[in-house]
Amino acid sequence: MNDVKRESEIYDTPDTSARLDSLLHKIQKERRTAVFCGHFSAGKSTILNQIIGRDLLPSHPIPTSANVVHISKGDVFSATYKASNSERYQTLSLHDLSDEWFTNSENIEEIFMELPVEHFPANLEVIDTPGIDSTDHAHYLAAQSRLTEADSIYYIVDYQQVESSENFSFLQQLNDKYIYPTLIINQIDKHNNSELSFSEYKQKILDSIAKHNISLRNILYLSATNPAISKDDWNQLMHELFSQDQPSEQVRQTTALGIYREIETLALHIDHSIRPAKEEQNQILAYSNFTTLIEEIYHIQRTLEEVPHWSNFIEKDLIEAFNLIFANAKLTPYHTRNFIRDYLESRQATFRIKGLFKNKKTTKEKHRRQSVLLHSLNENIRNYIDIHLRQSIEDILRKYGINAHVFQEEIMSLQHKADTTLLQQAERRGALFSQEYVLTYSKTVVDEIRQKYKASLIQLFPLLKKHLHQVIETENSTLRTKLGRLQQLRTTWEEWNQNYKQLTSFVKEFIQRLEACKKILPSSTFSQSPASLPMPEPLYHQSEIDIRSYYTDSDSRENTNEFNSNSFSQAIEDHSNRIEHALYLLNEAPGLTNIKHSLNRRLERLQRKQYKIALFGAFSAGKSSIANALLGEKILPVAANPTTASIQYIKAPDVCYEHKTVKIIYKTSQDILQDMNDIIRPASVTLSSIEDWNALLEEKMEQDENNEQKDERNEEKESTGEKEEQQPDPFRILTEEEIHLLNQYYDNYHYSYSRLGNETITDIHHYATLASTEEEAMLMKEVTIYFDSPFTREGYLLTDTPGAGSIYRRHSEVAFKEMKEADSILFVSYYNHSFSKADREFLLQLGRTKEYFSYDKMLFLVNASDLAKSHTELNEVLDYVKTELIQFGIRNPQVYPVSGKMAINSDTNFATKDSLETSGMNGFLRNFRYFIIKTLDELIIREADQEIRQAVHLLEDKIHTAHLDRKERHHLQQQRKEELIQFHDYLETYPFELDMERIMQELEELLFYVKQRVFYRYYDEYKEIFNIARIEEADFQHQIYRYTNELINFIFHELTQEIRATIIRMEYFIQKHWSHIQSTMTSHLPHPLKEEFVTLKVEEFPEFDIHSEAPINSGDLPFLNQFKSYKEFFAGEQTKLFKEQLEEALRPYGSEFVEGYHKIMAEHYKLFLLREWEHLRSEYLNTAQYVMTANEQDLPPQQEEQMKHVLKRLKMEI
Repeated sequence: MNDVKRESEIYDTPDTSARLDSLLHKIQKERRTAVFCGHFSAGKSTILNQIIGRDLLPSHPIPTSANVVHISKGDVFSATYKASNSERYQTLSLHDLSDEWFTNSENIEEIFMELPVEHFPANLEVIDTPGIDSTDHAHYLAAQSRLTEADSIYYIVDYQQVESSENFSFLQQLNDKYIYPTLIINQIDKHNNSELSFSEYKQKILDSIAKHNISLRNILYLSATNPAISKDDWNQLMHELFSQDQPSEQVRQTTALGIYREIETLALHIDHSIRPAKEEQNQILAYSNFTTLIEEIYHIQRTLEEVPHWSNFIEKDLIEAFNLIFANAKLTPYHTRNFIRDYLESRQATFRIKGLFKNKKTTKEKHRRQSVLLHSLNENIRNYIDIHLRQSIEDILRKYGINAHVFQEEIMSLQHKADTTLLQQAERRGALFSQEYVLTYSKTVVDEIRQKYKASLIQLFPLLKKHLHQVIETENSTLRTKLGRLQQLRTTWEEWNQNYKQLTSFVKEFIQRLEACKKILPSSTFSQSPASLPMPEPLYHQSEIDIRSYYTDSDSRENTNEFNSNSFSQAIEDHSNRIEHALYLLNEAPGLTNIKHSLNRRLERLQRKQYKIALFGAFSAGKSSIANALLGEKILPVAANPTTASIQYIKAPDVCYEHKTVKIIYKTSQDILQDMNDIIRPASVTLSSIEDWNALLEEKMEQDENNEQKDERNEEKESTGEKEEQQPDPFRILTEEEIHLLNQYYDNYHYSYSRLGNETITDIHHYATLASTEEEAMLMKEVTIYFDSPFTREGYLLTDTPGAGSIYRRHSEVAFKEMKEADSILFVSYYNHSFSKADREFLLQLGRTKEYFSYDKMLFLVNASDLAKSHTELNEVLDYVKTELIQFGIRNPQVYPVSGKMAINSDTNFATKDSLETSGMNGFLRNFRYFIIKTLDELIIREADQEIRQAVHLLEDKIHTAHLDRKERHHLQQQRKEELIQFHDYLETYPFELDMERIMQELEELLFYVKQRVFYRYYDEYKEIFNIARIEEADFQHQIYRYTNELINFIFHELTQEIRATIIRMEYFIQKHWSHIQSTMTSHLPHPLKEEFVTLKVEEFPEFDIHSEAPINSGDLPFLNQFKSYKEFFAGEQTKLFKEQLEEALRPYGSEFVEGYHKIMAEHYKLFLLREWEHLRSEYLNTAQYVMTANEQDLPPQQEEQMKHVLKRLKMEI
């Protein structure tokens, strides 16, 4: 250890030296260290408080521990802390101690406490760490920093979160560092034996751990709030911590492993010390070799010579591009020349059309031929000249450093159209009509068009030159600066090469000597015999929180208390009857056809009473328990595994399906193949058929048999300097769980082939049995449960979606469809679980679209709110959730506390009136029903009322007109007729192409920012994925392939989600613009006539299939082969080079991906909008014609009396 320390001092590595001092101190004092870690709110602090015997550390459902806290035994209480901006330790008194000292990570790094705890051994130090799932990277590093010096590590997980991917990933990382923790499963008091026996639950956990190939020292099942529930496991934990059995052996083992890690770190530092400064090193790594740098210096020197002449060069480039475009342009192809021939023929003096009215027919034919020719020419000009010329000009401007947007107006105006004058100017007087003349004329027309464009282009030159003058000055300065930097870089690189040659020999020898010190000692475990230590007395007494008080105490929610199921239904029924009666009255009055039709549609929607409710949330958030609470009975089974969950629809029974009938639709073979490809994606493999998986397995077995011979050949080649390029082995890239899942799919496919793609009808009890079996559950695609309850009777169709973060792409497609079409979205989170990464990604997607729905349809439920210790804590948690949601772009979130478990009686499996009240479910349902009537139904009712008022105004106007004397009435009728004729003409000539252009522009702008936003997140995601803590040195190359695929899939998944969000934004924009179009059109009419027109909405938008399949994988990236060394990748800063190369490789694919969907969407929207416009224009023209006809007729006395009667009764309905 001293030799290593001396070398660390030579190379100035104080951190290594300090850690070696700490290890030396540890071995000398035989100090044992026990580290407690885990995700936020798993109960670390609560367990430690029980162990200490006092409520010292803050415990809260909101993330608390943000600092590392050291606890050891002392005669009296003492505490010191290390400030973040200081190396000094400062004293803290017991009086000053508060929760903030443990949660304030900005100013405090670590806290050291000595406590007079009698049962603590003198040589024991217990360490509490921040949550490993913290979004604050500093918290994560703080937790990680203490793991390597720990003799015992206790990884604490929540009872309902054991099988989360974050937990398995972290445990695998610990194993990769030769760390084998004790897993503590906390809060087992949540376990319900009626759902699953505890022994079955424990076996399920063991199976999952084995499937993930995780090694643990032990598994303990505890209840931090009630230790007596798990007495034996608490005794075992206390014995492990406080027993004096052979502590020195454990300390020596930990120290030996720590020394090895420091040797490795020092070796990397020595290699790093001979490199240039980081900035220069990054610049050097950007070049593939030294020659490339020399070539760039030469290129800049040449460019500096050329820059002063850019004014001449840009003209030359523009003219050359112009000439090339016209040379390639097919302005007069064969069919256009035929039109020219016809046109020239019509221009001959002898041209005549025979027959009656020959002069008129001849003139008409001449005009037709001229129009056809002009249309053909202008279409060719637009396709072959305008588009390419604009693009070429923009490209050339960019080449010379000019922002093309500055000249956007001038570039867009650079267009010409062929007209009658041009056609006549190209003619040659007296020329004989012949094929030769047709060719000559065609050439003349092209020359005329060319001259017009060239003149316009030349007019642009002075503006460009003036702007270019400033660009040249800037470019000169930039290039000279860059040249100086590169020449300095050249010098640095040459010096580095020289130093490297001198130091490489020594460094290699030193690393080899240090590697020889590496020795992994076998792990030892403490005795499992019970300790004679007292059981900790419970510090926490769970108080019964009455969640219903949340819904009655708040003044803002008092107005919802009147809304129970009956009053809700009655309110809708009353409004429905009122509108139906108004429609009945209107049917007695003549006219008002549009208003009657529109009111009838709204009445049908109101009476339909069907509302789609989509349930979202993370795995184990309690979605199923919430669904059961809404339905009033425990009917939904818990999925055997989050990766096999199917989509479940719960709806009211109908004539075909009775109560508690279940319809199961099984996956097709194509669905299974897609799921298997989703699983195997990390390995850059795509299965073209299910049998391909078996072929891969057989190929793997054959390779394993030949491995020994292959290894010998590789050794021979390496000894001669050759190296065989190895292709990544998919079986080393895939995890054990993924391979297991693929095998399951393959076996189930063959075993259940006859059921694939079929539909099965069963009952709810048999379905529960099927769904609890993983082999069965993974074959189910979707399930519809027909269930009679007050909730479904009110018209609610409930969709229970798979957990956020599902590995299957079809789940994200279904999630988007449900999110888009749902009348309301319920997102379920768990009381003491922070949002996982999968939650955050999904909530970001919600945040992207929230503002583009016509109303706020998102409600957030905090399940298991009965775990709150007090009303104050409950409100703090709800405020915390709201704050988190706001950060995801979800403004003014509606958050409600509930308890799905409390709502259902565990003995009867039914909900009662009292259980629904105490669980908060009734309080939420009152708010929910209030939301339905205030948003969905009230919107329909408000629009219906507006149309009833519209009808009243029209009836009043008709009666008023009927009372005018004949002369005044005739004058008014004539005036309105003229107004309607003008409106009719206006509709006929309305320039809808401008609206189309505006909508297409909106689509283009939205998709432009899609790629910007996704690649803006690229760097953060890269840092998270290519984290040194995730990647194991022994299998570096295979892991870099896997994690590259993970990043690629993230990018294209995000692009897909953004494009899907764009569809919602576009529908919102089109709907809004459609109202604007109608408002603009009716603004040309006086008020009484406006009332005749009903604003039409776009009812159905085109559907788009947006798939997140990445067009590239890590196997397509040849530069991955150059990153072969774990040490060089991280310590050698290669990670920055890789990050930039990968981004550079992905951006073109990202652009192509977005542009591909841009073309598809633009094409579909154009066709759709043209159809909608024709429908809208036709409706308005028909209405105008109808009103015009009705306007010319006087109202008969009998109809006038009828209208008065209808008007009087109608006013009573408003």
